[in-house]
Amino acid sequence: MQSSLIIFTRYPEPGKVKTRLVPALGEEGASDLHRRMAEFTINTAGQVNLPGLRIKTFYDGGDLELMKGWLGADIDLFPQGNGDLGVRMGRAFENAFSGGMQKVLIIGTDSPSITHQLLRLALFKLETSDMVLGPAVDGGYYLIGIRKQAAPKALPGIMNDIPWGTGGVFDQTLKKAQELGLNVYQTEMLGDIDRPEDLPLWQEASESEGSPLISVVVPTINEEDNLPALAENLVTEKRLETIVVDGGSSDGTVRVARLLSSNVVISEKGRWVQMNAGAQAASGEILLFLHADTRLPRGFSEHIRQALADPDVVAGAFRFATDLDSASMKLIEWVANKRASRLGIIYSDQALFIRADLFRELRGFPDQPVMEDYELTRRIRTRGKTVLLSHKAVSSARKWKAVGIWKLTAIHYAITGAYLMGFSPERLAGWYRRLIKNSAKGEGRCETGKRQKAGGRRQKGE
Repeated sequence: MQSSLIIFTRYPEPGKVKTRLVPALGEEGASDLHRRMAEFTINTAGQVNLPGLRIKTFYDGGDLELMKGWLGADIDLFPQGNGDLGVRMGRAFENAFSGGMQKVLIIGTDSPSITHQLLRLALFKLETSDMVLGPAVDGGYYLIGIRKQAAPKALPGIMNDIPWGTGGVFDQTLKKAQELGLNVYQTEMLGDIDRPEDLPLWQEASESEGSPLISVVVPTINEEDNLPALAENLVTEKRLETIVVDGGSSDGTVRVARLLSSNVVISEKGRWVQMNAGAQAASGEILLFLHADTRLPRGFSEHIRQALADPDVVAGAFRFATDLDSASMKLIEWVANKRASRLGIIYSDQALFIRADLFRELRGFPDQPVMEDYELTRRIRTRGKTVLLSHKAVSSARKWKAVGIWKLTAIHYAITGAYLMGFSPERLAGWYRRLIKNSAKGEGRCETGKRQKAGGRRQKGE
């Protein structure tokens, strides 16, 4: 699907840009900051790398030659034209749609917290939403997207009579969209840099540029429904690349993955095979292995970098948790975290992270269908210190619910015990599959029986 990402910016002429920052930075300093933020945003946009995506930069001030001299001749540059901001954006939308674009996204250059994964998510959401809006902390918005089917309804009314430059821009735009019957998806709220008190945002963004890249490896089998929520979980993290490794899904996992990630790997089925294939495709200095149904806390990438800043620490994980709120499940989580903190035994549903060079020295996950994460962490402990972060990785309890909390726990302990006794991983994998299948069927039969009995009691009572 053809889509367009449009960047609105200004030529960095001293005294004409970022004027509210002049008291703190001076005219030259404010102009230089605007220049660097625009270049930062254009670079971020270039990392989106979606098939069929055209990136354009619309400028105000200066002229084409000055803009080319600043940004280079390989950037698609267009003048914004006359009118207020709403008129100019509306014209950009209409030109893009008339040129065959199906989804159009406009961003400014004032929010360095915009990530390439956020832009991908916004474009993805335009498949099912009429509009996408990115609220800014100051009451404006840093991003607006419209899909072509909604354009006749949305344009030009969505941008008329908006008090640009005030704290009511987002609320009034959203209200207009709702009055027009548009389905609106809201992205994360981010800060803009307009005033001196906003400057720490730029410092944070600048510092992140030099931080180690984290490659997130996500093995998938039929995770079409989980990938959008996972993308939302990763959307604000800096210096991140996501690698989805599919092992033969029969649903729309691969299609969704290609919209949400710039790196999709097709491999043979098998969690250890898929994670090793993802690591091989990774370019980051840190590898993070993450299940598609696991959610990490906001700022998790910085927690990982801080942990690995200690040269003695070579790997780690997050505390284990699930989305099931029951006493039994909480007890199992507590035991798992005690085991991890005291014995250093980490499993992949805790979002294992490791220095990429060490992972490759250890030749990755061992070639075995079960206990591969146990075996890798055992090897890791011979090479350095592992840490268990205080923050939680919250996984879906769908398997616990399907099999039964205590049944699945018993199966896990039985498989672990048999592995330690020397049974082969291949034999254990067969046992595990049969035990899970039979237990899940048993749970289904029990539930069916309960429903039948309940139905019988109701009939008798009637």
